[in-house]
Amino acid sequence: MPHAAPRLALGGTNGVRLVLEAGDAAAVEAAAAALKARFGARFAVIGRRRAKAGLRVTASLQVSADEALDAGAPREDG
Repeated sequence: MPHAAPRLALGGTNGVRLVLEAGDAAAVEAAAAALKARFGARFAVIGRRRAKAGLRVTASLQVSADEALDAGAPREDG
């Protein structure tokens, strides 16, 4: 019997939550800017929180189910 394709529990949305966090706030902002440049309107910063340890940015990236499954698949070295 063939196996069923994996299913994603995305809660009815086609997005993933990202957290960028580091002691270097400029590096975190640069990473968020690079993702925005790469993904455009599909990427959005939801929140920023500064702490003694640095900066934490929470963001959302809209993806298709196929993209999300590909990202979770084991890599083939070759």
